[in-house]
Amino acid sequence: MNSSLKTILGSHHEYLTLDRNLLIREISFAAHNYAYSAKDLNLGRDVRIAFPEFTGIEYILIDILEGRRLSFELEGIGRTLDPDRPELYVYFDLYISRYQEFEENRLIVFFEDATERMTLQQALAQRANEACLLVNSLTISQNYLDRIISSIPDALLVTTASGTIKIINKYATNLLGYSQEELINLPISTIVNNDFFLEQVNSLSPKFPDRILKDIQVSCRTKTGNFITVAFSCSAIETEIKGGKNLIYIGRDMSG
Repeated sequence: MNSSLKTILGSHHEYLTLDRNLLIREISFAAHNYAYSAKDLNLGRDVRIAFPEFTGIEYILIDILEGRRLSFELEGIGRTLDPDRPELYVYFDLYISRYQEFEENRLIVFFEDATERMTLQQALAQRANEACLLVNSLTISQNYLDRIISSIPDALLVTTASGTIKIINKYATNLLGYSQEELINLPISTIVNNDFFLEQVNSLSPKFPDRILKDIQVSCRTKTGNFITVAFSCSAIETEIKGGKNLIYIGRDMSG
């Protein structure tokens, strides 16, 4: 290889050169760091012994040598640095192109360390997988919770501390004549016609779980404008936001 080119390459990349029989003709100083079998990385040896990645792509290499293809690359190849410590890995990218040496076409193989990039990609992929598993778990949990809520044989509503309805089960919507979509995000005062009762409920705190309201009868307004009597038992639960709370109403129809 041209000496000036060799100097430039040697300072930036590790490399090999190969003849058309895939025999190694030149080896840079630290190219053995990327070999699968460093002891087999010797001049005159078949490159496929030290680098099994070349097995099966011989037709591509011939195309490069004969000018039918400009180059070829393999990315993210992994090597174990220490057989006794499989967690120690080096990753590299491999680039192959053609050059001429004394009017003979040869292959030049560049190696570029990719350990930092691959480690980051793996960490990001792991986090993405964990996030996906968490979403799936939450979806399953939410579906399970929805089935429980739907099966409760009483009216159930969950509101924010300010009284905005966030959850309402089918029994409650049937009792009041609304759909879930019509009541979600509306104030509880839309259906409960008793401000004093709502103030009592709002005074409940998750810090005192034993303090609940039990069987308080209040008038509730249905969608048609009629009033029915419902006996509510209420409590407060903590939310994921520190200091936040939700309010739970479980009601039984007393009109019948």
